[in-house]
Amino acid sequence: MFPFAGFEGFFLYLSYPDQAMCPNIELPIIAAGKGALDPYFTSFDSMLDTVEEWFTVGQHSEYGCEVEENLERQIWRKHNSQVFGV
Repeated sequence: MFPFAGFEGFFLYLSYPDQAMCPNIELPIIAAGKGALDPYFTSFDSMLDTVEEWFTVGQHSEYGCEVEENLERQIWRKHNSQVFGV
């Protein structure tokens, strides 16, 4: 896997074809940190779609974007439904 981003002790990794962690997802984005290792997004494209929608509905400041928790999860599931079946 290739690390490409990190935030608050977590790192995101691009996976590789035929990975064994979640064989039903072709190229998931994996989150690792604080004792966790989980698929987080179905693909790089779905990650971008998710983040774009979070920023569209969120409250912005110079420190980032905040989205109401239930709405954040709803958007996450909308773009990454396969991740939640793992």
